[in-house]
Amino acid sequence: MTTLDFLAAHAVARARVLERAVHDSGHWQVEINDQREDAVKVRTPHRVVFLANFYWLPEPEQAEVAWLLCDGEMISSMDVRLSGPAPYPIEWSVGPDSVETQAVR
Repeated sequence: MTTLDFLAAHAVARARVLERAVHDSGHWQVEINDQREDAVKVRTPHRVVFLANFYWLPEPEQAEVAWLLCDGEMISSMDVRLSGPAPYPIEWSVGPDSVETQAVR
């Protein structure tokens, strides 16, 4: 796969995540370390933000992978860094002008 092919595939994948985030009113969740928490979906004029709180995780590692799910289907993933004691607030932002981002305390 060439660099251009990869860039095109990446752009299409991001567009699909954004389209689903904007239009799907399903049950949204975030999963870390096999632990799922419900996510609140906040739609703004320029992005969609999913907010979730993990009040407990089984011995979180320094870096973990978080999964965004809609109706139980994995939609996207991203690396997160967990530090300090729980709770771990997750802010997952999806928008046309930025990569998916997260904020953890």
